[in-house]
Amino acid sequence: MPLEILSEYRRSGFEVLSFIRIFHWLCITFLSIFTLFALHGLETQGAPKDDLWAMGIFYSSAAFLAMTLVGAFCAPLVWLWRRNKYLAAQTLPPGPIGYPIVGSLFHVDPQKPFDFFQALAQEHGRICKVYMGSKLFIIVTDPGILRKLFAKTDFYLCEGESISLDTPLQQTIGNMLNDIIFGQQYPPDDPKWQRIQFLRENGVKQLKMAQASNLIPFLSLIFRGKLNEFAQGIKETHSEYQRVIDVRKKDFDSAGDYHGPKCLVGEFLKAKRNAQMKDPQSAESHSFSDKQLCYLAGDIFGAGIDTTVNTIQWCILYLCKRQLIQQELYNDIKTRCGSIITLHDKHQLVHLQAFIFEVMRMKPAVPMGVPHGTTRTVDLEGYTIPKGATIIPLQWAINGDEEFWDVPTVFDPKRFLVSPEESEKELRPNPHFIPFQVGKRRCVGEEFGLDMIFLFLANFLQRFRVQLPRDDDNYDLNCYPDFAFTLHPVPYRVELTARRD
Repeated sequence: MPLEILSEYRRSGFEVLSFIRIFHWLCITFLSIFTLFALHGLETQGAPKDDLWAMGIFYSSAAFLAMTLVGAFCAPLVWLWRRNKYLAAQTLPPGPIGYPIVGSLFHVDPQKPFDFFQALAQEHGRICKVYMGSKLFIIVTDPGILRKLFAKTDFYLCEGESISLDTPLQQTIGNMLNDIIFGQQYPPDDPKWQRIQFLRENGVKQLKMAQASNLIPFLSLIFRGKLNEFAQGIKETHSEYQRVIDVRKKDFDSAGDYHGPKCLVGEFLKAKRNAQMKDPQSAESHSFSDKQLCYLAGDIFGAGIDTTVNTIQWCILYLCKRQLIQQELYNDIKTRCGSIITLHDKHQLVHLQAFIFEVMRMKPAVPMGVPHGTTRTVDLEGYTIPKGATIIPLQWAINGDEEFWDVPTVFDPKRFLVSPEESEKELRPNPHFIPFQVGKRRCVGEEFGLDMIFLFLANFLQRFRVQLPRDDDNYDLNCYPDFAFTLHPVPYRVELTARRD
């Protein structure tokens, strides 16, 4: 028998013993509660205390013995199930087998699940497997393999005071997206806008329950109320989107010409009219539906605002913690740019672009990447990945891999520059840096997202010096709040000083 199988059996044996210990602990807890209630019932009926103790000891001992026998009987069955599952999975990548029903969920830190997946990759290799609930996940931490894999079509996929920048960022970035998608903006006190913001933030919080129900289906019965609230939030958001779509439809004249603001919704409706004029019965014509447009707008808005705001917040934190870098970036802006920075200045501010890239490497907006599902059985570097498996392009591990990066734990924007010592620097492309994924379903908002981050930070640095308040100077960059899908920092406040030179 191969050594790795023996090793897996031994590891399975230890995990089965852990299962028995947990089972016994639950039994003892349950029996203790049951015995207390039973004794209380007998006491209320006037039974003598000596009889109560004797009966309590007898019943609890008998029940505990029975549960022990049940546990002893179940343990070999669990071990056999794990062994057979392991032997049947020899064509899959290496990785832990997991427990029945829950898989390896109990081993995951909900605050930092990406650390667990990174540890798996370090132990089992750049391609490994793990069961989360009943779902099979394939972890891939090699950018080259990801490029080949996702190229296939087998995947669906205020000065003087400390302030929080979260609300201003949400308002600014949110309205930039509103203007581009819908051709309109909302004032901060608009009830509709406030409601959309609430539904989006609440939806992110409820995302964990939706994810858990997807991994362990019967949990949907427990979380039914919250899941219904989640679905109702999507429905209400789409209702507001539909209202704006109906407004944009009125921007067409009787001849079919569009006279509204240039935006995604307007361009979509123009494409829809053109398709219907060519062939009203075509599949292309039917694909341009209001429902499809609502989901498209929701995807762009929902994905765009969270990832962009979180990246800007991480950038500001690193500016606060790296005051020397902040001053160097400001000097570069002051030397090369005018009073208002536009995208025409982007090619001159390569220092700032390198800084943004390094922040995105250290704190990826989506550390576990965007999962892809296999539509059929596929071959992956000699492993057979079944239909319905989930592929995790683990950016957290890729961005911290010493094979791809020189001292990856050190924050060094110069790693993205061709000639760090020369005054005229150029950006150096790195094939291992894939913050927007790769393949046919890479993020369509890559260029737009980078442009928004660049414009905000460049104009922000030109006007303000930013630092953490004195009592927050020991802020831990490696502490993360409740993690759902995107990586955002612990809430913080900053002090802004207007630049007057």
